[in-house]
Amino acid sequence: MSGNKTICVALDLSKTSEILGMIRLLGDELDMVKLHCDIIEDFDDAFIEELVALKRHHHFRIWEDRKFADIGYIAERQIKNSVFKIEKWADIVSFHAVAGLGSIPKDIGNLSVFLVVEMSNSGNLCGPEYIRRATEIANSNPNITGIVAQHRPDNLGCDKLVISPGVNLTGVTGDKIDQQYDTIENKMFADVYVIGRAITQAEDPKAIFRQLNETIKETKQH
Repeated sequence: MSGNKTICVALDLSKTSEILGMIRLLGDELDMVKLHCDIIEDFDDAFIEELVALKRHHHFRIWEDRKFADIGYIAERQIKNSVFKIEKWADIVSFHAVAGLGSIPKDIGNLSVFLVVEMSNSGNLCGPEYIRRATEIANSNPNITGIVAQHRPDNLGCDKLVISPGVNLTGVTGDKIDQQYDTIENKMFADVYVIGRAITQAEDPKAIFRQLNETIKETKQH
């Protein structure tokens, strides 16, 4: 991460105009945005062109949070050959650890990988043994630059970035499905905070983004 930029904005939005508009609004303050290309209703080549132009102009990275979880042959084709043309615009992709080390292709161009070690939703199956084995996979692959987790697995010898979703400023502890939220204070272990609806659904997203950045900075200094 560059400087004090520790927020990845989760743009879990369904319209290209909403995504591009939020990027333009936050502009040079961005370091990383997270997309789910397969929930974008009007995804097309024009969107890719505008997205890449904005990325170059504002110098942020794009994480496509597809969470690949198949054999390596299929995962490689999903990245390179799908209608979403992921390798043309993304800098980072995410993988589940469930299919093992061999499921992460060695040839994915300049893309780096975030490995999902632990999820933020209630009822997930990421127990201690799964976390241990997933962390071993992360340590075994130099293309894996970060792990997605709800705790820092210090006792497992992991030296990757720890990326943590599920932050909320308002005290809300979850959504109406199964997502769970926590405070920044309880996530001081993280290197990167993935924050979505707290920013994108705010009346003034830029002000909330700046408030969150300042809160993180102040909390880490104490």
